[in-house]
Amino acid sequence: PDDIGALNHTPALERLHDDHSAAAMLIKLFFLEAAQPYRRATKVLARSGCEALCRAGLLQRRGSVLTARLRIDPVGEQYLLGDRRFRRFDGAALRLGGRDPVYPPSSDSLMLRDVVAAPLAGPLGAQVLDLCTGSGVQALQQAAVAQSLIAVDINPRAVALARYNAQLNGVDHLDVRLGDGYAPVRGAQFDLIIANPPFVASPYVQAPSYHAGGARGDRVLRRIIAGLDRHLRPGGRAFAISHVTLRAGETLADVAAGWFRSFAGRALVVIVEVGSPVDL
Repeated sequence: PDDIGALNHTPALERLHDDHSAAAMLIKLFFLEAAQPYRRATKVLARSGCEALCRAGLLQRRGSVLTARLRIDPVGEQYLLGDRRFRRFDGAALRLGGRDPVYPPSSDSLMLRDVVAAPLAGPLGAQVLDLCTGSGVQALQQAAVAQSLIAVDINPRAVALARYNAQLNGVDHLDVRLGDGYAPVRGAQFDLIIANPPFVASPYVQAPSYHAGGARGDRVLRRIIAGLDRHLRPGGRAFAISHVTLRAGETLADVAAGWFRSFAGRALVVIVEVGSPVDL
């Protein structure tokens, strides 16, 4: 999904310009966020389907064209609703409310999802906590192996959207809670904790909750790691992904030592890629 961004959005649309198949229409409407002729959409979704989705707040009709008010990303065998990337944020979509958009699954989400999936084929993960759940992409990946599945987000819109995504994918045991960090699960312990916190290094005080990770990018990550001793069961595992900004002469080992200073378990920090300030 993250292969299509602002720089190659137009070429992606151009490649599908003459493709009038049902799949191409759905991709253009829900994934590339392009307006589609209403008449063409009714051939795929039927008139009754288009009207129902308009009433629900997922589609919007203006004259002879339809636009999607949310996007849909395919992730493995699942489909995830998220706020649009290429069009203006639509706070009224699905009557979700809120002014803080929910970012769709991106490359960091998919990388974390694949890493967590690999070593959890056994009973590990019976009690699962997904922090900063956003669209719910991490929690829903664990639905098949989780006996108890809790997702937490500070954004009310993300909580509502994660619940929609659970319904969309037939997951009926996901408990999505509104709150800051571990506050909604105070006193509980888990076999598996997953976190994809906001990690963009940013000087801004006001920014979308999915975005701002503080000056270093690890503002939320530090709090998540600090809570592992209280919330991770012996033998349990935690996985997270983040950016981190280093000052001149500083190493990641220096910063990570501070993260895990009070952690009683073992920690592995993997550098996936290194960038310059210009890259960001």
